Amino acid sequence: HNDEVEQYARQLLAKSAYTGIVGIEFKFDSRSKQYKLIEINTRPVNTTGLSIGCGVNLPLIAYLDAIGEDQEPITDWEDGVIWIWLSGDMIAARQLQKLGKLSYRQWFRSISGKRIYAILATDDLRPFIQFYARGASRLSAKIMTASRIAGFFRGTLRGLERMATRIW
Repeated sequence: HNDEVEQYARQLLAKSAYTGIVGIEFKFDSRSKQYKLIEINTRPVNTTGLSIGCGVNLPLIAYLDAIGEDQEPITDWEDGVIWIWLSGDMIAARQLQKLGKLSYRQWFRSISGKRIYAILATDDLRPFIQFYARGASRLSAKIMTASRIAGFFRGTLRGLERMATRIW
């Protein structure tokens, strides 16, 4: 983990007196060589699964806190666990590949190691299947709509062509 980012996050939380689940996102600015605050989420988000994969069960911690049960602070966790959102990551990799900023080989190497998936869980495939089935349904609807529009224009152009032939 990054001690500098952790220190910034702790300072923010201490000043705000906030307690509860929070996700604080920073991005490193290579020009200023500083971490910049991107956003603060005070609710569980889908990346909460990453914390569990790293050994920090945030939902359980929040529950125990809510019922007033004392807990020991967690000061260590597993680094290097990768959170994967398969469809989004593949789209981003493809865009970066087109820009010459990432090869597919580099991308595959970047996702090697312990992984936590955004949607896929081998013990519960239903969310994964529903997500991708819904996406396939939306894509087919777009294709059908585009096909109908193209058919309409083809028909209109044929009609105009016949009309023009009759006139001349």
